[in-house]
Amino acid sequence: MMTDQSDADAELPRVDPIGSDEVDAGAFEGLDTPLLYGLLHFHRIANGVREGGDNRGFIDIHVWRSEENNEPYNARIMESLLTLVCFYTRDRSWNVYYGDPAVRARLEAAFEYWVGMQHEDGRFSEYGVEEWNLASTAFATKFIGQALVYLDDGPSIDAGLHDRVVESLRDALLVTFRHGELTEHGRSYSNQYSNAFAGAGAYLSLFDDPEVEALFERRLEWSLDHLQSPAGFFYEMDAPDWSYNLGTHQSNLLQAHHYLQDTEHLPQLVEKEERWADWVAYNALLEPADPDATAGDTPPDGGFFLNCAADARNTTRHRQGKGSPLHQYLPHGGAFSPSAEERDTWLAELGEDFEDSWPVIDDLVGDFSALSPYSFLHLDHDTWYPSGAERDEARERLPYVASDRFVHQHVDDRTDLVCTHVRRPEYYAIFNGAPEASSDQRFGLGILWHPDAGTVLQSRKDVRNTTYGTRTGPDDAPYEGSGLDIAYTLGDTTVDPEAGSHELPAGDSAPLTVEYPLGDAGHKSIRFGEEDIEVTVTHDGDFVESIPILASDGRLTVSGARVGADYGDTTLSVAAEAPLELAVFSTPRRFQSSASRRQSGVPSVARPIAVDKRLFVARAYSSDDLTYRLSFSE
Repeated sequence: MMTDQSDADAELPRVDPIGSDEVDAGAFEGLDTPLLYGLLHFHRIANGVREGGDNRGFIDIHVWRSEENNEPYNARIMESLLTLVCFYTRDRSWNVYYGDPAVRARLEAAFEYWVGMQHEDGRFSEYGVEEWNLASTAFATKFIGQALVYLDDGPSIDAGLHDRVVESLRDALLVTFRHGELTEHGRSYSNQYSNAFAGAGAYLSLFDDPEVEALFERRLEWSLDHLQSPAGFFYEMDAPDWSYNLGTHQSNLLQAHHYLQDTEHLPQLVEKEERWADWVAYNALLEPADPDATAGDTPPDGGFFLNCAADARNTTRHRQGKGSPLHQYLPHGGAFSPSAEERDTWLAELGEDFEDSWPVIDDLVGDFSALSPYSFLHLDHDTWYPSGAERDEARERLPYVASDRFVHQHVDDRTDLVCTHVRRPEYYAIFNGAPEASSDQRFGLGILWHPDAGTVLQSRKDVRNTTYGTRTGPDDAPYEGSGLDIAYTLGDTTVDPEAGSHELPAGDSAPLTVEYPLGDAGHKSIRFGEEDIEVTVTHDGDFVESIPILASDGRLTVSGARVGADYGDTTLSVAAEAPLELAVFSTPRRFQSSASRRQSGVPSVARPIAVDKRLFVARAYSSDDLTYRLSFSE
């Protein structure tokens, strides 16, 4: 039941803090457990709502997004409306803010401000006054859509204001689905656009709106070919990006699935995830858990090292599994999820962590995501976790685990990126290449894996001296940092890459050779053989070959023209045919065991990492020509 319009100029009451001595930490259960941190700091968020002036209602506290962008014109800041709504509407014995009049007054002021920020066509701004863009508009649909769902089940706000919030959400959805510039931008930054599918799902669960539904249906079908590569990844700067694909995209699909799972749109969501899961199955490599790593009370897990050098925006080199409701429809979807048993154990341990440290709780520190609205977005969205047996069976079906002989290609037809996957009994390697590269992408040998040792070589984007490749000097960008004119030969047959995901005929037996010029200075050939990988470089004058190796501290040796990396029962050898100058240096980047469950004070449901590897770079200094081999021995 709605109430009458409140006085927009009325003084806003302060929201009282709650002391830790007033809260029973043991009362928090399941997915509510992380809300304990938010509850004790909630008064600061609510009292951050400006009380007067032209910007009355702006949530003026740095807990979401970067400090330099914490400005009244930035609608992304106002996504914290969901935080206010969550505590105002969540009916729990511990929630003293449920239906609180002071919270309502500040929530209404914030909603008034958000509605007033909107362009008449439905767009919002982010980086400057009237600098309307897709991100601020489409993200708003997801967070405000979920806020309206919470309000539909909880205490009310002013009736007239509620109607205007609904209308603003509707306008944001319509402009996202119709506006040519927003749509074109979304083709390159698809995580932004697909927020609108989550927002539309929430909106249509509340309102019968044929116009919005028709546009949503058209854009959802359109997205299969325009937001997602035929190779399977979702476009970010027209390229892969693990950070957004594993983060924002999965959030969008989780919310969309919640509202669309019983509709005719479920097959489209499943198709999206199926294509994405195929990409992941070849490019996320299982890491054996370090048996000596400390992993808390739950079984250790090595997570996945990622083929990430072709990413264009962010660098994400290692991730743990993450649950998704869409995984239940896929043959190896469960491979990337924690098990249901582990999830239940971790949630119980989170509560124990809080109770053990009570009443001490982390401070609320200004940070990009010190108290992110994402903490309150998916509380009621069902996900899916396989049993431990189902998860292990799904991992056995991963292509590089199920088979030890194939050559497979993932090919994008927008930038002609080709990721070539070579599996032989001794190794699994991925080579990345395209005719053009963004300023951050790095091509060439991207990652090398062994069934027992895990990932032993990993290149990355964006850096000059720690990525794989050939350079004129140790601190110069590699030739592989620009576009490559690549020739692929399988046995005696030239391979012409085709868009999509394809197994190559004869890939189970014939050697693959990849060749490309090094600018105007030389030529490089990489031959993926039965037992080793042979690299041959010809170059006018001096050059440096850099090989990024992942290994534990103290496990690398340099002897003559050979670098060895010890992984217990397996050794990686990088050996040249002739003596040459070799140097190995370690980097600060270390993947290390961690049992931490907190990020910015908020507990996270994450399996403890059980990996202890550091990035080392082996450099071979040579002139005119060089041949070396990568191989494994016991």
